[in-house]
Amino acid sequence: MKGTRTESESSGSTTVDVEVHLLERAKSVLGVRTARRAVELALREVIRRERARRDLGAMPQLADETE
Repeated sequence: MKGTRTESESSGSTTVDVEVHLLERAKSVLGVRTARRAVELALREVIRRERARRDLGAMPQLADETE
């Protein structure tokens, strides 16, 4: 079953279809009450992980010192 959430902000609004059970699970796992907060935290985590991958990829690879 899918539900629809509409979130409005001063910059505009976005409508996203989300499976209700996934949203409820995310809210529970993240310890938040609102759909808005759950989505915000999830998006921030995705961005944090992408930055970490990018930063790790930018690090020079160390040569194997045993050769």
